[in-house]
Amino acid sequence: MQPLQIYSEKVIQMFKGCKQEDMPPHIFASAQIAYREMLNTRQDQSIVFMGRSGSGKTYNVHHVLQYLTLSAGTVNNVLTVDKLSAMTVLLEAFGNSRTILNINASRFSQITTLDFDHNGQVVSASIQVLMFEKTRVVRRPEGEPTFHVFYQLLAGVDSKLRSELQLNNLNDPNLFMTPLQKTEDKQRAMQYWAKIYSAMDSVGMTEEEIRSICSVLAAIYHLGVAGAVKGNNNKGQFARPAGAQRAAALLGISVEELARNIFASSGTATLTRNTSMRNSPADKQSEAHTTAMDALEGFVIGLYSDVFNAIVSMINRSLSSNFRSLASITVLDTPGFQNPATCGRQSGASFEDLCHNYTQEKLQLLFHDLVFTTPQDRYSQENIDCDFEFVTTSPAAMVSLIEKPSQQTLNPSVVNVRTSTPETREAEKKGLLWILDEEAIFPGATEDSFMDRFFGYHGEHKVKRDSLLRKASSLGNTFILNHFQGTNPVQYNASGWLKVCRENPICKVATQVLQDSKKANIKELFNSVKAPVGGMVSGSIVGMEGSTSLRRVGSMRRTFMSGTAGLKKRSMCLQVKFQVDTIIETLRKTNCHFIHCILPQANAGLCELSRPTEMAPEKPDDILMNVTLVRSQFRGNEILESVRIHRQGYPDHITFGEFIQKFEGLVPPNVKPTPDMNDKSAVIQIVENLDIDKLNYRIGLSKVFFRAGALNRLESSRDDRVTGRITAFQAYCRGYIARKKLEKLRVQHVAISCIQKNVRKHYQIRDWAWWKLYVKVKPLLNVHRTEEELHEKELELEQMKTKLDRIEKERNDYKQQMDKLENRVVELQADLVEENTTATQASEMLETESAERMRLEKELKDVQGKYNALKRNHDKVEMEMTQMRLWQAETMDGDLDDDDVDADIYKERYERIRKELAFTRKKMTQQHEEELEQEHNSKKAVEKRLHESLEDMEDLRRQLASAKKKSQKLMSEMQDSKLHLEEQMSRNNDLERKQRRFDTELSKAHEEARQEKTMKEKLQREKDTLTADNYSLEKEVQRLKGDVESQDAKYERLQKELGDTLTSAGHKDEHGISVLKKAKADLEAKVIDQEEELDDQAGQIQQLEQTKVRLEMNLEKLRQQNMKDIEEKEQEMEDLRYSTQKKLKQMESQMEEEYEERKMMVQKNRDLEQRLQDLQGQAAQRDKGAEKRLRKDLRKTKALLKDAEAVLHKQRSGEGSKAQVRQLRNQLEDLEFSSASAVKAKKTMELELADLQQQLDELFKSKQEIENRSMTLLREKTEIQSQLEENEEDMADIMKKYKAVVQQQTVDQIKMNDQLAQIEELTIDRDKLRSEVNDLKERIHTYEESSVDKTVVQRLENKIRDLEARLDLETTNKHRLEVQVNRMKEQADRFSEEKEQLTSAKSQAEENIKKVQRNLRDLREEFSDVQKRELEMAHKFKENENKVAELEGDFEQNQSDLKLAFKRIADLQAALEEGLDSDDDFSDSDVEDEDSGSDIDTFLAKHKRSPLGARRRSLESDTRSSRLNSASSGLTDTPSSPRLTNSIEHSDA
Repeated sequence: MQPLQIYSEKVIQMFKGCKQEDMPPHIFASAQIAYREMLNTRQDQSIVFMGRSGSGKTYNVHHVLQYLTLSAGTVNNVLTVDKLSAMTVLLEAFGNSRTILNINASRFSQITTLDFDHNGQVVSASIQVLMFEKTRVVRRPEGEPTFHVFYQLLAGVDSKLRSELQLNNLNDPNLFMTPLQKTEDKQRAMQYWAKIYSAMDSVGMTEEEIRSICSVLAAIYHLGVAGAVKGNNNKGQFARPAGAQRAAALLGISVEELARNIFASSGTATLTRNTSMRNSPADKQSEAHTTAMDALEGFVIGLYSDVFNAIVSMINRSLSSNFRSLASITVLDTPGFQNPATCGRQSGASFEDLCHNYTQEKLQLLFHDLVFTTPQDRYSQENIDCDFEFVTTSPAAMVSLIEKPSQQTLNPSVVNVRTSTPETREAEKKGLLWILDEEAIFPGATEDSFMDRFFGYHGEHKVKRDSLLRKASSLGNTFILNHFQGTNPVQYNASGWLKVCRENPICKVATQVLQDSKKANIKELFNSVKAPVGGMVSGSIVGMEGSTSLRRVGSMRRTFMSGTAGLKKRSMCLQVKFQVDTIIETLRKTNCHFIHCILPQANAGLCELSRPTEMAPEKPDDILMNVTLVRSQFRGNEILESVRIHRQGYPDHITFGEFIQKFEGLVPPNVKPTPDMNDKSAVIQIVENLDIDKLNYRIGLSKVFFRAGALNRLESSRDDRVTGRITAFQAYCRGYIARKKLEKLRVQHVAISCIQKNVRKHYQIRDWAWWKLYVKVKPLLNVHRTEEELHEKELELEQMKTKLDRIEKERNDYKQQMDKLENRVVELQADLVEENTTATQASEMLETESAERMRLEKELKDVQGKYNALKRNHDKVEMEMTQMRLWQAETMDGDLDDDDVDADIYKERYERIRKELAFTRKKMTQQHEEELEQEHNSKKAVEKRLHESLEDMEDLRRQLASAKKKSQKLMSEMQDSKLHLEEQMSRNNDLERKQRRFDTELSKAHEEARQEKTMKEKLQREKDTLTADNYSLEKEVQRLKGDVESQDAKYERLQKELGDTLTSAGHKDEHGISVLKKAKADLEAKVIDQEEELDDQAGQIQQLEQTKVRLEMNLEKLRQQNMKDIEEKEQEMEDLRYSTQKKLKQMESQMEEEYEERKMMVQKNRDLEQRLQDLQGQAAQRDKGAEKRLRKDLRKTKALLKDAEAVLHKQRSGEGSKAQVRQLRNQLEDLEFSSASAVKAKKTMELELADLQQQLDELFKSKQEIENRSMTLLREKTEIQSQLEENEEDMADIMKKYKAVVQQQTVDQIKMNDQLAQIEELTIDRDKLRSEVNDLKERIHTYEESSVDKTVVQRLENKIRDLEARLDLETTNKHRLEVQVNRMKEQADRFSEEKEQLTSAKSQAEENIKKVQRNLRDLREEFSDVQKRELEMAHKFKENENKVAELEGDFEQNQSDLKLAFKRIADLQAALEEGLDSDDDFSDSDVEDEDSGSDIDTFLAKHKRSPLGARRRSLESDTRSSRLNSASSGLTDTPSSPRLTNSIEHSDA
């Protein structure tokens, strides 16, 4: 069948996240409504599918589950679409079959539950299967096949597996199935078997498990071939032993053992049932009439039931998980309503059809209660006036006809359940299932007797066409039930129902055979899979690890096994009722959403079967809808009435507080309600200011009611208002983030500029040979240190991982403990509900007995009044007769005297009258004696019933007292468990939250550490680069200083020579002066430009310093924030430690209280045993004093009950508990009053009828009373012993925990001792290192004195520094270890106080956090130190650059000045030489010249200068060198020094 496009994933995405008013009618819309309501309310939801068989419930269930899976998403792919499809394929193959109404009919009820977490994702899923029609594997209606899986296995299994399963020959006749014959059917079955095999693989079934399932299915087929007949010795045996041989081989058992388990069990097994009514003589009868075929059928039923349980268990195992769930959505799929007559079967419906129809009736009753009854009660409670009519009809009458229990079920004193009188027949009416259960266990019962009793109870009134029950017109045990309020009559055939309702004991033998199989795979599979309850229930809790699923299945188990269900656990028909009740109770705990599936035609479920192979024109009947059928479904399901009530009523309601909290923001601020207003006034004020029509709402006493759609409009208005405010807040946040981003971009711009500058510098020096050498050598220096640091970090990381794993393991342990406590709380709640139910039943029984007693007293008074009236009439008649006799005598005497003639006449008349008088007197006497005898018998009967009522009342009172004690204890345990559970949940949530925070912070810390490490390496490289640059610059500066000093010396010499030349030359060289002035002006202009450049550089330096200050401030803020977070974490850990200590003390006190309670219970047990012995000893006396003592005990019991009520009233503080105690107290007072009245009546009757009572009866009654009390005391003794055993188990668990804590404390003490030893070793190493340092210092001093080579000294100094660093490291390690030792000591003290494993994990986590924080703090301090050193180096580098620039300027200025001076000197010398050459005429001038030349030479010699010739040569060489220097120094553009300029100006002057 191809899926329609309206169910595709595209449509799912369209419905995802939509509201109810935004979605069209669709099955996905219903699923989205339930999912959205679950997220909003955090409550469990349920989706219930109702309708006839073949209406598409199972397909819609699959669509709903598919939508929830795809739209919500799953955690770790717990539930996927593939798993969902595999689950559907397996359940349909093993649990569906073809019927007369549906080609793929479900034969079981399925409860599918999806558990969701707080994010709305599916965390787990589970399936519970109930009411599985397992008898279909051997018995089914005529014309219907068995389950699909058999035909698919026989047709689709491969050759290898077929040979292994011995399925090669399928021609033998089979009792249970017939293989497919048509080729197209075989091909379809083969395709579907491939899907089944793939589905088994998808749900995680292993190959061995698949083979085990196939082996059991093939064994069932071979057992059908084998058959069963009665042998020669009247015992069963196989008809075809070859088939039995194959079946035994597949089951892993011998043929003899198989025959013995099947046929021998049928003769020895019993069908006894534990009932409170009678023994089961019908069991012996059924045992005697159990045939070999019945035994074989029971064995096959047991095999297939276990196979189905295994399939469900495997599915649940694949869908389970350990994640915590918040809420769940339950989807219910049940078999549809069955009416075979609509498809032509006139033989009548079966018992299985009745069970499925009863389930649909119960679901319809639940729908009626939730849609009609509950709103009507809510309107009446809230005083809401409704101007529309409610539905008066209800499905309750039909449900009561099927399941109603009689009043005798609550009264254990009734013995004969099959006899009834006309007076009590109406009160003793029973439902069909109860009558069928009684007939099934009664010997000699038949279907005819069942029909007689059934119609005797429910068929006495006049039969109409619309009556609930009427006799069918056809022959046989058939009857008609008008289901769904008379809209759907179904004819049932009761033939064979008693056999179906009797349990076959061989079913359990099949389970034992599978568990004891010699095949390992079968034994392992079926030992791990067990059904949770017996009877017709199928399902499994094996493999389910989710706490929610365990709690759910545990609640179902208690429903099946407690109360009346526990007593009737082997009743096949009553288990149907209890299972349906379980489904209804499960749904009532959720918010239900109903989906009615409508059947358009009676044969719509057979559409695939009747589909022609070729496209043919369809008939008009196939196209049109059966309007009559659809109309009957609408009326029977009350769909139109529910729509009318929904539209005319007020389906949406909300409490006052929630309404104020939600919609207060929609009204203007000036009309908002004040805080001192009551809730109703505030609601009225809010509603009046909202845009809502008054006809669309009603205000009750505590809630506001809205018509359909009104509340959704308010919600949309509120969403719009909230959306606007959130949008404004988002805009503000975006603006803030944008501003922060802009500021960050600015900082990044500055950083990029700095990086670009450094890159430019790098480009300038990257080809320098020394830089290349430095880059190659530098990384090799710190390789060893880097490896050590990496190794240490790796070790720390491994330690952190191990600690994290340990913490995670402990968290999982705590989570499991919390799950166990949750399950314990749920069990206690269920037990409390059981006790409350028992107490309610006891109170009802007491009320019934009191009413019966009052009725008997009234009858006794009436009888006494009649007796007195008859006695007065008798006396009156005797007086009249006496007067008449006297009057007749007087008349006769007068007549004799007057007239003797008439003597004979009067004599005859007298005789006649005398005879009549004697006859009348005799008749009156006889009538009076009969009346007296009747009155005497009635008095005896009344007295007997009164005595029985008193005894029952005493028993009920004792039961009530014990129930009160149990309920009180359970309430206290439940409160303690709730508190402990809440504490565990809060602690677990805190741990999870702190764990997540710790993980994020740890990852951040690791990331920051890595970033800081890379930054540190980068800074180290830059530092090394700057150090090398600084070293080269210092060398260059020294070289330049030497050059400057030489140039200064030259300059001074030339200055002196220039001064001499100027003084000698006088004012001859004015042109040179002008040239010098011009050069001076140029130099001054250059100086001004250089000053401007210096100002620009100073501004850039200032900007960089501001950036540096801002970065330092940001770093300081980050450091402060980190310290603050660390302090907060430490505070949280301290709070958690304090709360843990407090909880431990509470647990210790609780343990002590439990121990004291145990001692008290032991003492009470001893007292009760002593009292029982005393009572047994006193029973032999049988005197009248026993009654007085018993009355005295009754008064004591009343006093104890009053004290217990007072204690219960003091201990219970909750409103619900107080109300319950008050109710129980009122019931107890009523019972005491009725008991007092009964005692008074008994005393009166004893006084009036003292002559009719005998001493033997009194002694017999006292004996019965003592025996009853002894039995009660024995029951209390057993209960106390069970409680003592439970307390001992709890004490053993606590002692185990205590031993584990002591063991952990010992381990911690050993660790602490190891660390102390490690500290001592480190101290010794430190002393050794100190001694080595001192020795090295002495050796250094010696080497210094002996003037050792500097390289050796430097190497020793480096070694000393390394040793000092190691010493500091060891010192810090010692300090750190001492701190750790102190902390471990403190932790050891805390361990001794807390005695739990949680504190160790927390302290270890705290130590890890502190260690990481210390490492982070150290890294940040190192980072800040590196940044400071980097800034200092940058500052020094800038100063050196400035000095170098100044020196270069000075050098260039000196060079230019020297060039000019040399030029001028050369000119002057040339001029002087020309003057000397021109003055040859004067002789005395030669002498003067020689004198002057000698003077110049002497002058030069005095000033250590060369003569002029040498000077000239030196000047020429200096000029060439200066030109080269000027050419080389022209690469830099640096202004000259002001000092040189000033000297030139001075020389000019």
